Amino acid sequence: MKERIPALDFLKTLGIIGVLFYHVGLLKNGYWGVEIFFVVGGYLMMRGISRNISNNTYHPIKYCLKRVASFWPLIAVAGLLLLAAGYFCMLPDDYENLAESVIASNLFSNNILQAITTRNYWDIVNTYKPLMHTWYLGVLVQATLFLSVILWAASKASKKNGVRIALIVLTAVSFIAWCLPVFSNSDKFYHFPFRLFEITVGCLIFYLPKGKLSNTARTLLGIPGYLILLFCLFSGVAIPGRAGLPAVTASSAFVIWSHGNLDAGNGFSEKAYKIITLPGRYSFDIYIWHQIVIALLYYAFFQKLNAMLVCLTIVITAVLSVVSVMIRNKAAILRGARKRLVFAAIAAIIGCALSGFLYLNAGVVRDVPELGIDKMNVHRNMHAEYVDIPFSWDVDFSDTQKIHVLVLGDSFGRDFANILHESEYSDQLEISYIYGADTTSEKDRVEQADYVFYGGSTWRLPKTLNEIPGEKLYIVGNKSYGNSNGIIYINRGKDWYYDQRVSLDQDMLQQNDLWKKTYGDHYIDMISPLIDEEGQIQVFTDDKFFISQDCRHLTKQGAQYYARILDLSFLLR
Repeated sequence: MKERIPALDFLKTLGIIGVLFYHVGLLKNGYWGVEIFFVVGGYLMMRGISRNISNNTYHPIKYCLKRVASFWPLIAVAGLLLLAAGYFCMLPDDYENLAESVIASNLFSNNILQAITTRNYWDIVNTYKPLMHTWYLGVLVQATLFLSVILWAASKASKKNGVRIALIVLTAVSFIAWCLPVFSNSDKFYHFPFRLFEITVGCLIFYLPKGKLSNTARTLLGIPGYLILLFCLFSGVAIPGRAGLPAVTASSAFVIWSHGNLDAGNGFSEKAYKIITLPGRYSFDIYIWHQIVIALLYYAFFQKLNAMLVCLTIVITAVLSVVSVMIRNKAAILRGARKRLVFAAIAAIIGCALSGFLYLNAGVVRDVPELGIDKMNVHRNMHAEYVDIPFSWDVDFSDTQKIHVLVLGDSFGRDFANILHESEYSDQLEISYIYGADTTSEKDRVEQADYVFYGGSTWRLPKTLNEIPGEKLYIVGNKSYGNSNGIIYINRGKDWYYDQRVSLDQDMLQQNDLWKKTYGDHYIDMISPLIDEEGQIQVFTDDKFFISQDCRHLTKQGAQYYARILDLSFLLR
């Protein structure tokens, strides 16, 4: 059995508790637990590499394969289980996204996938993605491969100080890059060069002198570091990322330096230590399973955070973690790095092959009449194609016999343009669309427009709208149909299926009422026509189609439904 390091187990316990309760919706800053994992991982990495360098047995590729062998089997198996679960409960778009994530997770590149697609770790849609958390493994594996090669080369160049100099330079360069405003927050979050300093700080701690302090002195010395970590992770106080991330990284490093060689127990009795650090000792299994459990529970059963959701998450995650630990420790097929790699590779190939088929088939495995989907006639991006039709209307007005309607905004603006196109007045309108709200280069179109509509996916209006005459400007309200249609789709076949509704946040309802009062007749209310007195909004049209495929944008049938229920007769005045 590997020698346990009490401080590391305790740090990982703090980290995994923070991350779990952040993802379930209880902790505002719990996601900073990942920073703890990066620092601890860097320390353990340097511990192993230094030993191999001393023994002249270090080889970067072999080291990386050994690291990957320790966690790849669980990733590959989890992907297969999710594909099986998704078959029964997921809508096509969600199943297609899952297939993407299974492939990316097995290739340790989910961080790159999310940087390209979602680009926002805090977006509510990530709650419903079972493998969204494997971005961390992508960063870790990519950074490990990079560091392994660099440190190997540095050790060959100078056996005495090469590794330390390389680590100092990499830490400085990575941290400076993270601080520079020229890079986007998404890039800094998902790409390993900006995260490298967190790992290399852990590596550098290995080389710091420990001194000759007593255990009592070390325990007292580490208390400030623990207090900072506890405050950052669990206080709920809003802490800017530019302060929080360095604070958690530095505090984790300080605790490792001060407590890294304390006697087993870390000041606690042996029994108490084992109980307190249990989550930390099995943090990887908990990390993998917790988001899978949370995503599926939210997707199929829970609209909002409640005590039952939290309890089920803890219990199911614990059970799955215990099972995976037992299998990993006892299964003969997983004994030894080579066997684990072969097993993981086979499972990953199967998972990626199935995922590739699902991806190419747009995630469709059955007819979904409520989305107008026939499994014999599908192609990727079916819904996105409809939402994006207005891009083809980005042209000047040319028909003087028709009413000129200019629509501005993002995809929510395009939704409204499609409503206008589906309306009974469509033949009398010439619709033009401009992405965004900057009409500086399109003043002629604004002047020629009889009506200008702005629709955006936030409750903030661009200042550029002030340049448009108020008498012709109309604001299209925000809209939402819940967070995921999965909780609706899971009930298919039941008598009350098409009568289902979902609750909207009070903030959205209040903001809608405020804008309605502010803009009066020049406000297009997208919520009130579909909502009841209890603040619940319908998700199906009167002819039994989903209004939205993703709870944000409109299906064709959803646009047609709005075209029937909105009073657009003012366009002919």
